[in-house]
Amino acid sequence: MQTHQPATRTATAGPPAAAVRAAGALLAAGSLAWGTAAAVYGTDTDEVVVPQEVTGIAYVIGLFALSWTLLATRATGARKGRFLPLPELALMPLAAAFNVYAITSLETYDDKLPAWAAVLDASWPLSQLYLLVLGIAVAVAGRWRGLLRWHPLACALWFIATVAVQAAFGKDASAWTGAAWLLLVFTSLGLRLALRPADALTTAAPTTGEQRGGGADPR
Repeated sequence: MQTHQPATRTATAGPPAAAVRAAGALLAAGSLAWGTAAAVYGTDTDEVVVPQEVTGIAYVIGLFALSWTLLATRATGARKGRFLPLPELALMPLAAAFNVYAITSLETYDDKLPAWAAVLDASWPLSQLYLLVLGIAVAVAGRWRGLLRWHPLACALWFIATVAVQAAFGKDASAWTGAAWLLLVFTSLGLRLALRPADALTTAAPTTGEQRGGGADPR
């Protein structure tokens, strides 16, 4: 009679732990910097706030590092899902480029943008919405275990939450919500990857049935 053993955690081929640790540190530092700037400067002015733009670039670098980690550890799936982080990796440099443009060429956020700069600007909301796709994919794939499995999704909900809060309570409340999300949720994910990189380098071992081809994860 065939028996099925429960899944266990096993090491998988992937990036060096030091690389995951560095990616986590970049995510934690970038999220902490941008969240702090958002809390300090808020939304009191329509003028371009250079510290917010600079720290926004730091956040983008951290999000790029997170997306790379998802790709390298196959957290979004071992097959087709593996490539889901690629669009996010493509959007992040465009978002950073817009911040550079804002710092060097804009006086206020209401300034008219040339068409190419508008494309760069659009990469910001698109990248944050796509982060939700990645969060869902990580949760569904289940290759990261425990609470780490759900942490990227918790991060991704920040964009929806800030938009909803702004619609209900205004820009100031939205800014505080976004700052809190960055400081608490994003930063904690970065710290976990930095301090415990092995958590992202392990996955569920296949059951006996899966090893015989009876129930492998199709992703």
